[in-house]
Amino acid sequence: MREITIEEAIGKGRIQLFWIPMFFIFLFGGGSLAVVCYYPEGNAVLPVLGGISALTIPWLWWSIKVVGWKIWAFSNVTDGKTLEKRAISRQLIWPRGSWFELTEFKSKKEKALLKELYKKIDNAAPKREIVIDQSLPEEMTIKYSMVNLNISLFFILVCSNLIFVEKYLIGVGGAALFVYSAFNAFKKIKNNEFFFKLNTKGITLPHNFYPWQEIEEYFIEKTGFGKTTTYYLVINGSEMYERISLEDVNLSAFTIEKYLDIYRSRFDVKQSTSSKNL
Repeated sequence: MREITIEEAIGKGRIQLFWIPMFFIFLFGGGSLAVVCYYPEGNAVLPVLGGISALTIPWLWWSIKVVGWKIWAFSNVTDGKTLEKRAISRQLIWPRGSWFELTEFKSKKEKALLKELYKKIDNAAPKREIVIDQSLPEEMTIKYSMVNLNISLFFILVCSNLIFVEKYLIGVGGAALFVYSAFNAFKKIKNNEFFFKLNTKGITLPHNFYPWQEIEEYFIEKTGFGKTTTYYLVINGSEMYERISLEDVNLSAFTIEKYLDIYRSRFDVKQSTSSKNL
């Protein structure tokens, strides 16, 4: 059986552990809402049962399916450590030892198998997955997004309208805040400032450069929930540590992660080829 890539494992996990539970939430939650809207004077039992089902059935599905996915994925992916981190950041699984992990349904056999797989992951020598994609240029520059500038301009207009209707304190204070925010965003874009650059040599930040051979790991870290969600890129090495907010970047956090895989793989292939030619 061929090895499964991390992207393939995550893709299957998103269907089983995210999209199907979301379908149940919308099905039962939407059904309850429809009953309340169209039959407001009807019996409350169905809406209540629907609401309870919208909470419990998705969780039961996840609790039953997650163990099978873990065993399949960790048994067939080359880099189990990276897979585990990415599955957590995408909210497919919970960190080991967390309360939510205790809600997983495991047989004795599955518990023993998972214990062995985790032991294998923890003790395994670094074995990074090679990701090939020739469509990307030799160097990629990740720049600031226009979103913050556009949002600031929109709220400047809103605050100007508040001034017009004589809400001076809120209007002037808000306008000043968003003018400052718009100025900073515009300055970064005008000066062509970048978050970082990627190539086969390493990762270039505005204040530093990290070669691939010194980077032990990188991963996406997620904090908050819903509208307060913030993603960070963490770069780790024996003599380095960077935690970079991706809030203002012009690409999604997981697209950046994919690009990092590709350029790091190009470096690994280049190093391997050089070693063979010696």
